[in-house]
Amino acid sequence: MDISVIKEHSVKTWTGFLYSIFGVTLPFILSLIGILIIKKYEHIVSFIDDGQILLFSAGLLASTYYILRDDENQKSLKKSPLKGIGLVNHLTIVFLMISSVMYAILYSFGISRASIDLNIWFIRISSVIIFLFSAYASFSSIYIDFLKVYPIIDVKKESTQAVQDIMDKL
Repeated sequence: MDISVIKEHSVKTWTGFLYSIFGVTLPFILSLIGILIIKKYEHIVSFIDDGQILLFSAGLLASTYYILRDDENQKSLKKSPLKGIGLVNHLTIVFLMISSVMYAILYSFGISRASIDLNIWFIRISSVIIFLFSAYASFSSIYIDFLKVYPIIDVKKESTQAVQDIMDKL
């Protein structure tokens, strides 16, 4: 593959990835400004404790699952130089289900006001691991999606050829 094609593919992948990450986490990033203004720094960690990072993970994983399940992208998986992309493909749905169930449980406990002793460190660590996996999976899926190369069509040449074919038939 030509070095300029590889560089262009890399730029497109990183651009798409950063749009995805910043698009998904924008509400949190904006809330950080408010937290810094009102000096309630303890609420930064509550973002993880309340399961909000799991929602962001689910958003990234849903998009990743859609992209990786596309027929054209399934063909691209085979030619990808990314190591472990096949495993990422299969784990995406597993992590999507885990993050969704974990969020549902945390949300349910939160609105029930029940005094249930949850292992907060387990929630924090697993939430961060799921988010990191979802970010990697998102990057991988965007990389795979941009591996699709469609042939360049010369419209003028094709139109001229079509007109010539009609003229030949007359």
